[in-house]
Amino acid sequence: QSLDQVETVRRQIATIQNKIQKTVIAHILDVKTILDADQQKRFFNLLRENMIQEHPMFSPPGEK
Repeated sequence: QSLDQVETVRRQIATIQNKIQKTVIAHILDVKTILDADQQKRFFNLLRENMIQEHPMFSPPGEK
């Protein structure tokens, strides 16, 4: 495979990732609008905890 082919596929993947990210963010913002303040806090804490568990790089500074 040529570098051009690899770059084409990389760009296609980046485009798909961008669309997924936009969709997820829009969904999160939609969910936020129907939750009260306490529910929002719990929802975002759950998201944060899951991201930290799945991807430790999202841990706050000083935590690992």
